[in-house]
Amino acid sequence: MATTIKIKRGTGTSAPGSLSAGELAYTGGAGTSGNSGSRLFIGNPADGSVLVIGGKYFADLADHTPGTLTASSAIITDSSSKIDNLLVDNLQLNGNTISTTSGALTITTTGTVTLNHGGTVDASAQTNILSIKDNEAASLDIKEGSTSYLKFVTTNSSEKIVVGQDTTFADDVSLVSDSAVLNFGADNDVNLTHVADTGLLFNSNSVFQFRDNALTIGSSADGQLDIDADTELEITAPTVDINASTSVNISNDLKLDSDSAVLGFGADNDVTLTHVADTALMLNSSMALRFRDSALSVSSPSDGVLAIAADTEVDITATTIDINGNADVSGSLGAGSTTVSTLKVSDLTNNRVVIAGTSGEIEDDGNFTFDGSTLAVTAAMDVTGDLDVDDVNINGSTIGTTASNTDLTLSPNGTGTVKVPSGYVDRSGYSALSLATKGYVDSVKQALDIKDAVKAASVSNFAASRSGSVLTASSNGAFTLDGVTLAASDRVLMKNQSTGADNGIYTVTTVGDGSNAAVLTRTTDADSTADVTGGLFTFVEAGSVNADNAFVLTSVTGGATLGTDNLVFTQFSGAGQVTAGAGLAKSGNTLSVNVDNTSLEIVSDTLQIKGLDNAISEGDLVFGANGGNQFTTLAIGTYDSTNSVGQVLQVGANGTVTWSNTLDGGTF
Repeated sequence: MATTIKIKRGTGTSAPGSLSAGELAYTGGAGTSGNSGSRLFIGNPADGSVLVIGGKYFADLADHTPGTLTASSAIITDSSSKIDNLLVDNLQLNGNTISTTSGALTITTTGTVTLNHGGTVDASAQTNILSIKDNEAASLDIKEGSTSYLKFVTTNSSEKIVVGQDTTFADDVSLVSDSAVLNFGADNDVNLTHVADTGLLFNSNSVFQFRDNALTIGSSADGQLDIDADTELEITAPTVDINASTSVNISNDLKLDSDSAVLGFGADNDVTLTHVADTALMLNSSMALRFRDSALSVSSPSDGVLAIAADTEVDITATTIDINGNADVSGSLGAGSTTVSTLKVSDLTNNRVVIAGTSGEIEDDGNFTFDGSTLAVTAAMDVTGDLDVDDVNINGSTIGTTASNTDLTLSPNGTGTVKVPSGYVDRSGYSALSLATKGYVDSVKQALDIKDAVKAASVSNFAASRSGSVLTASSNGAFTLDGVTLAASDRVLMKNQSTGADNGIYTVTTVGDGSNAAVLTRTTDADSTADVTGGLFTFVEAGSVNADNAFVLTSVTGGATLGTDNLVFTQFSGAGQVTAGAGLAKSGNTLSVNVDNTSLEIVSDTLQIKGLDNAISEGDLVFGANGGNQFTTLAIGTYDSTNSVGQVLQVGANGTVTWSNTLDGGTF
């Protein structure tokens, strides 16, 4: 026989009085809307109540063709989420038709009735398509909320149509009265009146405005037409004819916009002023500009000659007067600033620098010469403040560089040397930042193979390809390492590359961004076999994981063959010390595992489940034994292959665990 699992059951139509949390039960009696027959129940884990979760009664309600309205059955839509017919009292919905089986159709709503775009209201079958009541202040009012859009007023002698919002007409609008008036404003303060067969008349001093109230056409007084503009009045026409009986007054700029415009003067235009495009205004022939009278003028008596005439004085006031050519001064030249293209002083010597003499005269100095390429000073030179020579700066007792990140090099000539005072040998009497001799440094360093510290060190493989000493990222983006955002020239230790030969100390040559890949280059102190030897070590300055740690090269003996040998860096130093985490205890240099001796224990050198002495076979269950701080095992249940019967695990009230082929929920 097969494995049998039974739930609690009853043959009547009443629900079970109580069910345990998650316990199932079923009633076998015929189900109706008024009883609990043909239903499936479950005990509510939340509050212990009995809940209906299904049954044949509900299956029968849904057992009909989807999309068909069936009496005494649930409504089930078809595959298109549709039902063929819907009845609500006397209201019937079928296809595109809403109808009544009895009485009128009334639509009552607390909100709005919306006719979607593209639809129409068809009242063609009615005698009056739309009828409104007579003698009403608002026989028909079309509004949104409290805002009226279109209102029909049928009050006797005051009939009108009131449009409460902006109105757009798709075609002509006609006012058919010969004296029609178009009013504007809440109090009709502006009106436009039709004058039959003549024009449109503005009331009083109203004006046409363009853009704003600074651009208008109006009449401020009888007989006067005003055209006002705050910037420019533009009239475009082949000819502008101004018929003024007296004069034309222009209170601001007069512009002639043609590139060859001519302004003529006189009854016969004997004097003209012509615009030369992008150049000048030109008087005709030998005409002159006069000032006060005929004795003061500027003119051109002949081609190439500009004549400035004055009967007393020509006064030129300027910061600089530039005369490009010979200046013939028949009188005295007054004091002031004069600029000339070439000035020759006969008593100056070639290549000497000109200085101001003791009495203010111009003279030269034989100790200060310049031949066009070399400035030579043969006398003593006293400089107060900075002295800059290319990128070298001398100030006081300090020699420095002006260019960023530039070395200062002391380079003697020939076989000369840069000498360090003998006191630097033992550095007695010198500060910590003072210069030291190579002998002193070698004595301190001895056999240590230490490299300058790196800014950050890797914690995982960096996707990149290597060519020679250059490591290039596989994708574009800014280069970060162990949570550190790096800058150009920063030193980094790459120790986690999937290809060990790619490990080493690098400097960031290209940071990388959205358009460029990051590029790393082996540092000059770690880019050759002589530089990369076993025991090489360096310290890490920053990083989430590696900050203040130190790493040593452990994979090679002697010098490494770069690009071939795997370079393995092992941590040998770190900030702080090892501490015991959760579940561990530390005593001196020994870490131990904490056990509760209830569920876990240590036997000899083995961590095991406490009290489990018997052998465990594949498929056995391990569980806490009843009444003791130990565990026991239960062998896997026997499968009846002949009858294809398996078993289920049951726990008894006393804590016993057994295999069984029957689970029976009982009856109610």
